[in-house]
Amino acid sequence: QMGERVTPEFHSGHLAPGIQVVQGVPIILAFDYGLNPSCIAAQVGPQGGLLIHRAWPRDNAGMRQLLAQDVHPWLGQTGVTTWWYCGGPEAVQREQSDSEETALRMIISVLGQAHYRAGPVSWSGRREALHEALTRTPGGPPWVRVHPRGAALLVRALEGGWHYTTDGQGRVRNEDVPF
Repeated sequence: QMGERVTPEFHSGHLAPGIQVVQGVPIILAFDYGLNPSCIAAQVGPQGGLLIHRAWPRDNAGMRQLLAQDVHPWLGQTGVTTWWYCGGPEAVQREQSDSEETALRMIISVLGQAHYRAGPVSWSGRREALHEALTRTPGGPPWVRVHPRGAALLVRALEGGWHYTTDGQGRVRNEDVPF
């Protein structure tokens, strides 16, 4: 059974169809790893908000395919020449198929050297950061702005496609990481 929405704070005010990549501002590439890797490309805008330009999921593919087919070509089109990476601690863990390879090494080999910042490890830390970002409105529009076409699947998830699971008695299990 589907439980409550993970992001009830997300609303139409977060959608920004006209946002553009800001030249001279580094792009943040936030990754999730594994056999269903994903990447979100964002920037901190001139007024300080988080501008989410693109989101790419890859089902049953590897990080190399995501980078080569989606992220690298898009970066080449933006004109921005600096970026940095963030993601979970799995970025620096060795792969099972090649003990000398990590997701971060693969990202660097395809996209180039850049600063890496690990995100929160615990689900509660990730959840609280997400809720805080979605409710922040520093004197105007929401702090998080998402391009509805470039990040369509992310928008769908945030609008209600991402739910907590429930147990057999119908209780929401919000301490479990929702997939």
